[in-house]
Amino acid sequence: MPNSEEKIGKANEDMPALMPGSFDDDSVTRGLLADGIRKCGLSREQIAERMSFLLSFKVTSHMLNGYTADSKENHRFPFAWTRAFCQATGDWRLLRYIVEKAEFLLLTKEDADIVTLGELVIQQENARNEITRHSRNIIERRSGRA
Repeated sequence: MPNSEEKIGKANEDMPALMPGSFDDDSVTRGLLADGIRKCGLSREQIAERMSFLLSFKVTSHMLNGYTADSKENHRFPFAWTRAFCQATGDWRLLRYIVEKAEFLLLTKEDADIVTLGELVIQQENARNEITRHSRNIIERRSGRA
């Protein structure tokens, strides 16, 4: 029978040591769902209706109740519904939580454009430095011939 390292792979310097249960985000997911529902100002029925439209699959308020109740351990929120829930409530914290727990950043398109602009400015500065270096080399070589 394989041991834990064989099942999940060894930790490396980019990934912390993996601990049993360290990826069970159930209680956080339930809390984010419940808080998102509470803060969005819509009823569970309205949220379920919006999600049903977005998913082309029937979602009910009863299902949402099961996904948010701590007492319903066997009711797990489907990851595939995350975007629909976030869109329906206007609360993107669940998606952000998942992404950040995987040690990634969630950027909006506007944020990504700013990052791209910064990269281009750095490239432009590097090009200026290369031009200056080549210009100096040419000037030094020509002055040595004179």
